[in-house]
Amino acid sequence: MNIIKNLKAAFNYANYDLYKIKSEIANLILRGRKEGLGNPDYCKITIKNSSLKRDYPIYIDLYYKTDKNEVMHLPQELLIGKFISIKSSILHKLENDGYVEIVIKNLTELLISEKETVEVSISFNSVTRFTPKEEYVERCVVIKDEIFTYRVIYKYRNSELEMKSTSIVYANIIEIPGDVLERLNTQGEVSLRLE
Repeated sequence: MNIIKNLKAAFNYANYDLYKIKSEIANLILRGRKEGLGNPDYCKITIKNSSLKRDYPIYIDLYYKTDKNEVMHLPQELLIGKFISIKSSILHKLENDGYVEIVIKNLTELLISEKETVEVSISFNSVTRFTPKEEYVERCVVIKDEIFTYRVIYKYRNSELEMKSTSIVYANIIEIPGDVLERLNTQGEVSLRLE
């Protein structure tokens, strides 16, 4: 039975979209609740670039504070073959530093976003080519860094001067210019007015 379980896990993680890690965190939180741990205080994720360059170990650690001010730890390890979709900033750090550590304190927000549909990667040029279907007087794009994904909010003011918007979550935005990426990394959000 363990052999089948291990083969299934190897197949599921051979090619992996990094944003799916939110589901793994949600499942680990549920496991912790079943074990009577309640809600975790924070989560730490460590992704390593293995020395063989063929796989990526991912360590998910949930931390709980007990009534006695002790810290309980609930770990899980995944072995990823290769990433299909991974944010450029995370991949860049993995390639340069050999690992990435992410600490998430707001797990409620993460659990809510885990249910959203995530689109495949898109080019930065495609993001900035947004054109509303109705007549407009101005338009802009807001890009938000959401740890494992980017949320792109397309906004425009129509000819009656009503502000309208729509939001799409992308696994990655390819070829983000350096200045925009720098602002995203430091501010977490970038607003771009489109001509």
